[in-house]
Amino acid sequence: MRACGKSERGIAPLVMIIAVVILGFIFLMTLKGRELVHMTRGVVTANQLRQFQDDILKYEAQYRALPGDDLRAPGVWGRANSVYVVNGVAVSFAGDQRISGILSDYANATGEQFDAWRDLRSAGLLDGDINLVGQSAMPDNLFGGQFGFAEDNLGLKNVICATRIPGDAALKIDQRLDDGRIDTGSVRATSRWDPIDAKNHFDAPDEAPYDPLKTYIICVPQRV
Repeated sequence: MRACGKSERGIAPLVMIIAVVILGFIFLMTLKGRELVHMTRGVVTANQLRQFQDDILKYEAQYRALPGDDLRAPGVWGRANSVYVVNGVAVSFAGDQRISGILSDYANATGEQFDAWRDLRSAGLLDGDINLVGQSAMPDNLFGGQFGFAEDNLGLKNVICATRIPGDAALKIDQRLDDGRIDTGSVRATSRWDPIDAKNHFDAPDEAPYDPLKTYIICVPQRV
C-alpha cells in the first residue's frame, strides 16, 4: 500500500507537467494559426486594395471622371448630388478631379468619399447595393473594418484606406504593396483611432514599427 502511494505521488507531478506542455503546445498552435489567418487575410486585403485602384482607373477611362466626383453621375445613376454641409450651407466640390472628403466624416453622408462607392457599383465595377449611402456604402474588409476613400490621410493625397487591420496583417500588406515601413513610401499606417473628433484623419503616420498587438488604419494611393 505504501509503495502504491509513493508511485501515485510520483505520477501526479508528471501528469501536471504533461498537461502544461500540452496546453502550451495548443496555445502556441493557436497563436501560429491566428498569425497564418492574418497573413492570408492580409494578402487578400492587399489584392482588394489593388482591385479598387484598378476600378477607379476603369471608371475614369470610361466616364472621364472619378467616381463620387462625377458631375454627370446624378443624372446617369439617379443619385442625389454629392454635397457637404459647411457652416450650415450645402456645398458641392464635384468636378474638381479628386474624391473629396475625410475618411470617417459620417455626419456628411452625401460626401464624395461615400458616393464614390455608389458610382462604382452603379457602373458594375463593384458588387453591392447601389442605394447604400454614407458609412453603410463602404465595403467591409476581412478584419471587421471597412474600406474608405479620403482626399488625404497620413501624409498621402487621394487615398483608399482599410481600417481595423491587425499589425501583422498590416505589415504584410505594406510589404506586398510597398516597402514594409509604416511611415514611408506609398503605403502608410497608424494605430490611432478617433472617428468622432479627428474623423480618423491624421496628418502623419505612426513612427513606431507595426505591432502585432495593435490594429491599424492603412492607406494607399487611389491610383498607381
